[in-house]
Order: sequence, then C-alpha cells, then structure tokens
Amino acid sequence: MTFDCITEDKNLWAVRYDGEDDNVLFRLFDQWDDAEWLRSFFTCHFSDLVGYFKITNINQAVLDTMDDRDELECLLLDLDGDADLDALFKPLENYRTSEMLLGKEKARPHRRNRHSSWLRIYAIKLDKGMYLVTGGAIKLTFRMDEREHTRRELYNLEKVRNFLLEHQIIDSDSFLEENISLLFATAMKEKIVRKLEEFKSATPSRWREQALERREDEAWRQESRRIALLMLERLDALAMTQADLAERLGCTQQYVSRILKGRENLSLKTICKIDDVLGLGIWAPVSREVCMA
Repeated sequence: MTFDCITEDKNLWAVRYDGEDDNVLFRLFDQWDDAEWLRSFFTCHFSDLVGYFKITNINQAVLDTMDDRDELECLLLDLDGDADLDALFKPLENYRTSEMLLGKEKARPHRRNRHSSWLRIYAIKLDKGMYLVTGGAIKLTFRMDEREHTRRELYNLEKVRNFLLEHQIIDSDSFLEENISLLFATAMKEKIVRKLEEFKSATPSRWREQALERREDEAWRQESRRIALLMLERLDALAMTQADLAERLGCTQQYVSRILKGRENLSLKTICKIDDVLGLGIWAPVSREVCMA
C-alpha cells in the first residue's frame, strides 16, 4: 500500500491499496456520487434501510446519500491549517474514552432532517489532529460486523494499523508521553510525515481536482441525479436493459451508463429523447398560449 497527502498542512492522508489507481477517498466519493450504484446498494440492503431507518423510498435514500456525500466532500475540501480534525473524527468504539496508539476512528456528516447520516469515513489516528483514511462505508446496521461490506472496513483498519506498526511510522514511547513541548510535538509530526512520504504514491491523486469540478457543476448535477433516478426506476418497471435503451436513443451503451450514474450534463435534445422513449414527464411542455402571453 501507499499513501496520498490530502491537505497542504499534511494532517490528512489517505491509503492507496495495491492494485488501485487512486486512493480510498477518491473511490468513496466517486461511488457515493453514482446513482446507479447507490440504487443497487439500497435495493440489496432494503431490509436494513427499513428495519433501522424506517425508510421505504429507495430514491429518497439515494438523494439523501448524495446530499450527505456533498457536505462531507466540501468539508474535507475546505480544510485548512486551522481545521480541527479531532472534532471531525471520533473513536470507532463508542465506549473508548482515552487515547490509544494508532486508534481507529470514524467521521460522518451531521444530517439534520429525517434521519442521521449512514455515511462513514474510517481512519487511523497518527497523532493529535493527524489522520490516515483507510476507507468508508454506508452503515445501515448497529454493528459493523453484521454485514460483509462493513466487516471489510474493520479488516482494512486492522491491516493498515499493522502496516504502520510494522514500519514504525510512529514512536510508541513518544505517543505515550503526555507532557511534551510544542517543539517536540512538531518534531514528532515531521518524523511521521517523513515516514509516510517513504510510501508516497507514484502518481498524484485526482480527488481534489475532481471535487473542485463537482462543486463548480453542482446546479446541473442535482438535476442530472434526479433524471437518472427517474430513468432507473422506469427501466426496472419496463424490464428494459441499458442496451435496449441505447438502441432506442440512438447512442452507445457507454453513454447510457454515464447518464444513469447521474453525472452527465444533458442537453435539451437528449432530455426530450429520453422523455419520448421512457415517458418520464421530466418537464411539462410550454404551451403556445403561454409563449404568446
């Protein structure tokens, strides 16, 4: 595994696992921005969605996830040297009340409407205010070991923690020292950074670049997501495949796939075609009388 530095102050890092072309933050925010993937996930875990959150509308669950995802991404994007990461990340174990060497932590957005957020970002605490992100998940159950996808995150936390211990990323004696000077604390952080940079990824991460693009395109992306969910629902109802839809629209299946992720900046012509084929009623046509008024 290798590591990517996420913030300029070098307080937030992310793991890039072997065989992956970018780090876990890039993968998470990409996945949580995919309407088709999210709808499939909530369909598969519908009993958890209903049982734990009392939500029966899958499309609403997808949109809530995307809203929380946007909030969390903006929060990370806007981190600066004064940001308090210790206020964002909390101990993974709710019962833990004291610091521990390379503690396992979690972060989530603070949803105010309808229900608490099920999004989680998991990390290892390297030092005060310094974290290494190991992964994340949509957590719909009380315990992480209840479902395979959250059990996998527990495994990754332990795997990364063991890697850090094996390569002596931090000095355990220094970690346990309580009354240390600012000078010593700074030197300790610099040592950790040097160790992490020994395992720095060979290519830069695309997460920040794409996050900035997503923020700039926020207005039309909201509509693209809405249209994608309407399309996915209608395709299920009609038992129509993406290949069938591509043929009816006169485009490639790859283009249809991009539309169904909710990320395509659709032209008026394309929206009208989709409406004609699927009968979605995306918008009501403007009458001649209204135009002449």
